[in-house]
Amino acid sequence: PAPTDVSRLAGSPSRWIVGTVAAEPDMGDGVARYPLRVDADGLTGTVWVTQSEAAGVVPQVGDRVRVRGRVAVPRGVTNPGGFDY
Repeated sequence: PAPTDVSRLAGSPSRWIVGTVAAEPDMGDGVARYPLRVDADGLTGTVWVTQSEAAGVVPQVGDRVRVRGRVAVPRGVTNPGGFDY
């Protein structure tokens, strides 16, 4: 990954990340999941955000948001032949 890629933050403490919601959130089981295109504070790339529906308003495509959390690299294939987040 590029030196500015947000994935380089994996394993570091929780921090604020700013970006634009890139697709309609998936809703279910009390959480919303959406891709966030990161483009601030010298960072680039995309992260998947998982937000509790109880945490407040769920953003929509194109919304600019600031979220706090930890960056984690996705695990390996857990659903062979299917889609994995």
